Amino acid sequence: MFGRQTNFILNKVDNINYAADDASMTLNVNGDAEGAFFMLPAGAEISSADVSFDDITIRSNSNPGEGFALSLMAGSQTVVLGDMPNRSTIITEALSTPLEFKDALNSLLTNPSVAGNHQDEFGRYWVTLRFAVSSPNSSSGTSLNVIGLDIVYNYSTTINTLDGFDIELNQGIALWTGGGANARVPIAVHSDTGGGVEFSGLSVSSSTGYSNTLSVTGNPAGLYPNGEIYEVITTHAVDPLTGTALSEAWVTLEISSGLHQAHLVGLHAIL
Repeated sequence: MFGRQTNFILNKVDNINYAADDASMTLNVNGDAEGAFFMLPAGAEISSADVSFDDITIRSNSNPGEGFALSLMAGSQTVVLGDMPNRSTIITEALSTPLEFKDALNSLLTNPSVAGNHQDEFGRYWVTLRFAVSSPNSSSGTSLNVIGLDIVYNYSTTINTLDGFDIELNQGIALWTGGGANARVPIAVHSDTGGGVEFSGLSVSSSTGYSNTLSVTGNPAGLYPNGEIYEVITTHAVDPLTGTALSEAWVTLEISSGLHQAHLVGLHAIL
């Protein structure tokens, strides 16, 4: 699948990263600055990358043609991007020497010393990267804005039982009403920021001899925390030819924020 990163990290609250379109970097008394943090999934392969700089006041006080040295960092690892000229705005495509931004990203993402430092709700790890600026002959307090971040990447991952894929397939089979020996389970992909995904290498192991039914008395339009009691009736059958026996059954409620267990009263099993 492929994705796109166009945002910097504004801040992090309760393990949630909030985004910004640009980021400011200001030199300290040593003429150094680190910042403009952004994230990419660990294991991603960068196919294109671009970034620009604006409102630049960082420049040498002794050499009118000297701007600043630019590097890309992840953890303790650094890749030098080169010396930037003395300009108020830098568009990397207009530089006399191309900025090897894409190569630097791929170098850091494949560096075994660079590890993911943020785990998302799906268990995927993300690498935090940042820019470093050095200009020892500039005045402290001078700054620049990093803008126009645009990174397109390819990313491969495996979806398996650890992600609840088996539960989703079992639910799809249970909800199938088309009859026949095979059930059709649709897969929907959603994203707020675009991108795409390609599925391959599907491998599903299944077995017959298990049947379940579920019905909700009265067919309510939804379940609400208003004190009302809802009756859910399930049946479960296991064919003796499977060599197994039913040991337990449970009801799981799924809403947009995840899976939740319900408080069950008056539970009766029909086997």
